[in-house]
Amino acid sequence: NKFIQISKAVFYKAAGSEAVTAKPIITPSSCTFEESLEVTISAEEGATIYYTVDGTEPTTESNEYAEALTIEETTTVNAIAVLDGVESSVASAEYTKLEAKTIEEVIAAGVGEALTTGTVVATYNSGFLMGDETGHILVYRGKANIGDVVKVMGTTSKYNSLLQFAEGATVITTGT
Repeated sequence: NKFIQISKAVFYKAAGSEAVTAKPIITPSSCTFEESLEVTISAEEGATIYYTVDGTEPTTESNEYAEALTIEETTTVNAIAVLDGVESSVASAEYTKLEAKTIEEVIAAGVGEALTTGTVVATYNSGFLMGDETGHILVYRGKANIGDVVKVMGTTSKYNSLLQFAEGATVITTGT
């Protein structure tokens, strides 16, 4: 029995077995985005990376990775690494494009991923309240000032039966 160390990951190899090829790393990992997103794929030195963007499993007949991918729609990227004829397992990342919605539409959609724009109408020690012409929503742990026009993207959650943007939402001030 031997240990093989590849890219800081340790793989076990039984005597007489095939070499192990580490699966590629897709960066960023699964996430949401608004307009476009740059995705990179890396693998152990000397490996060739093959990928798909249509949700199918990649093979050595798939696109060969050469440079960063620009994702502009909801997409699943799957990739394999091939080294010395040995294929890795499939790495996968899902990217969800969010369309801006009114606050009323965000609330109606319920818990999930959302993107909206509004004006900060109140702040408190744990975040702020934003509003538009259709309603108001809390942004937990968000930072902004009263009067700021903000774009918020992130996961919504329920707190005391009210929908709010959960901690970790991206807040971009676009004006005042």
